[in-house]
Amino acid sequence: MKLRYIALATLAAISTMAAPAKAGNTFEDHKDLWNAIKEVGVSTHLNLWAACKNGVDGAYSSSLEALIVCQDNQALGSDEVVWTENDLNTLRHEAHHLVQDCSSGNRGDNVLVPYFNDLDQFKKFINGSLTPSQVHSIWKSYEENGVSEPDRVLEVEAFAVAETVSASNIANAVRKICGSNQIVR
Repeated sequence: MKLRYIALATLAAISTMAAPAKAGNTFEDHKDLWNAIKEVGVSTHLNLWAACKNGVDGAYSSSLEALIVCQDNQALGSDEVVWTENDLNTLRHEAHHLVQDCSSGNRGDNVLVPYFNDLDQFKKFINGSLTPSQVHSIWKSYEENGVSEPDRVLEVEAFAVAETVSASNIANAVRKICGSNQIVR
């Protein structure tokens, strides 16, 4: 989530794990989200050594049309391991960046926009999803890493979505918003 890199490993068969209890957020729902991402033409990658180091949880690259998840318990470059809650949260977070990319009108053009284009609606969603301390921590962390203010807004929104929106709802958004999106090459 910290940097946008490309990864080159493939998610083969998702192994068993304890599923989140929230409706629409089972492990099967996360597998469906992974598949929805692939269905719209974005490559999915797991545990790529080039991207999965220095504490990076995952990434989405618009220009490369790739989504990466770096599992907590993986050895760099390893195949899939048992998914943790943080791994699933990362998948939801990075998938939302894909939705932000598609919301701009042309996926793959490196232009991501907040899903919530109304400021009041955006603030209400963020305040209902994250504590002020969480927002401050996210903002400060990305600011210290030289991330622009518009990109920090995108990150705060993606963290909020990952916390409160189910994998099934994100999969629906990916299919609806990205499925009909023109791809820029």
